Amino acid sequence: MAGDSTGSQMQFPRLDPEKAEIRVLEIQSGDKHSSLECKYHIVNLTDLSLTYEALSYAWGTPHTDNDRLLKVDDGHVQITSTLLDAIRHLRLPDRNRYMWIDALCINQADDEEKTLQVDMMDRIYSKCEQSVVWLGHLGNFQISDAEAVFELLHWMAGEQEEPVWTGDSSRCVIIGKTLKEFMHLPWWYRIWTVQETILPSKATLLWGHLAIDRTTLYKAADIIFEDDCPNIPDEIFDDNAMNDLTSSMRGLAFSQEEGLLQLFVRWRFRHSTDPRDKVYGLMGFREDLSLPTVKSCDYTIDVRTLFKRITADLIRDEGSLLPLIGRRGETSDLAREPEGFPSWVFDWVEPVDPNNKLLQYWKHEACWNWYDFTPDAGIFGVGDGLKMIGEDILCLCGLYVDKVAVVERPDNDRSEAEFGSDLARSLSVVERWEEVVERFQKERPGVLRRGWVRELCSVAAGRFTSDQDDTGVVADFIYDMVQGQSLFITEGGKFGIGPKNAQPGQEVWVVGGSRLPFLLSPVGSKDGASEDGLDFALFADCLVYGIMYGEAVEGRGHEQVEFRLH
Repeated sequence: MAGDSTGSQMQFPRLDPEKAEIRVLEIQSGDKHSSLECKYHIVNLTDLSLTYEALSYAWGTPHTDNDRLLKVDDGHVQITSTLLDAIRHLRLPDRNRYMWIDALCINQADDEEKTLQVDMMDRIYSKCEQSVVWLGHLGNFQISDAEAVFELLHWMAGEQEEPVWTGDSSRCVIIGKTLKEFMHLPWWYRIWTVQETILPSKATLLWGHLAIDRTTLYKAADIIFEDDCPNIPDEIFDDNAMNDLTSSMRGLAFSQEEGLLQLFVRWRFRHSTDPRDKVYGLMGFREDLSLPTVKSCDYTIDVRTLFKRITADLIRDEGSLLPLIGRRGETSDLAREPEGFPSWVFDWVEPVDPNNKLLQYWKHEACWNWYDFTPDAGIFGVGDGLKMIGEDILCLCGLYVDKVAVVERPDNDRSEAEFGSDLARSLSVVERWEEVVERFQKERPGVLRRGWVRELCSVAAGRFTSDQDDTGVVADFIYDMVQGQSLFITEGGKFGIGPKNAQPGQEVWVVGGSRLPFLLSPVGSKDGASEDGLDFALFADCLVYGIMYGEAVEGRGHEQVEFRLH
């Protein structure tokens, strides 16, 4: 399933909505010079009477000229040039070929049919003979370079001998660049191709005249990840193409077992023409994944309603506020529109600003899990049920800690030491923060407590209390959490780290159900100013010295309040 509509000058054969029926396209045989002709067959997935393959590809831009009209039965269907190329390539000279192709086998203009058919996607791809992945023609790529990339992958997977070109340094540079471009072909960036690759028992990737099996790519990626690869020339690694291979293929493997939240976050960067497919494209391919209010796809629900429901359901599913972790003030076009989203809603569409820091979920999830942080000790969480006002407002329980006074300037370009002891790296971070402390002391003289230097150094080392256990990941913490974020100091002199776009006036709250505190921005209620001062927008999670182990709650449990997150 890829997203944009297919124009039509014909009537689609009717499907019985009470049965598990699909359309299968018969591509009639012919040589490369003859015209393309196809016909439809109705197939019942419950009692499969026809063997078919399923096509996976990246949709191209639709055209309107006659060269993109495909003859099907007694009519014509307008298709994209990408799909036309794929069908021409897949047509066999000596026998007909039976294919399920989303753009042609689903009436994209019928939301009810689309909903029913997408709900069957797992069965469609699970029951096909194989998934045929069309990556496109070689285009401007040299045939010899593309062939060498496939030789490399087969060699890494242990399926053939070392290629003869590995001793040629300049040749290896070219092969590395070609592998990089191969891993960045449009198909790798479409959301529907995740399940179209995982579900079938067999998948074959076609790049022009070249073919490679999915299992070969899995094996090659595992070999690289486990550092058990043959003597691959260093030049092959120069463009990080190997990282692209391992992240894509191992990500597909992880997706067969991980939770729905992690699944959504992992593939958030992939695109879809319809934003709703960022959810529907992932929900249907595992029977063990379901949510209370979004049990199946429904194209009659608008994007904003869907994203609100899926976020609330994920909170319920996790029994915590983990789905709110990693936000860095990012916004997409959808969120910028007048209707917008509530601040707590997970926007599954990537931000359009290339300079905006993308969601940092994985780093912050690691912090959530690696450290035994319990800032919300004793505060009522969301595990026993999520309270909401309509579908726009979350009602959470929390404790106000302090207000942000000063924040490190986003243009602070002092870099931390990349090498040396943990102490040396920590001191280099503190040096970067010197200006922030000076500014705070000038604005609020005498506020910083005795021992503040030790506290500041502790934050730079990833320690948030004097007796915190070093879990063996301090160095990683510095790189993953301190670098790329900004120091802030609260009005009461507490040190914390948060996103670079944090602002003075934002409030630090400990919130029930979260292992990390939050920065919240005060907002007015829908009727104007907030009468009780308990209306907020979610900005980001943060880390603050001296409150990460429940210290803020001790002796103040009676001060916890219910507030509203808009």
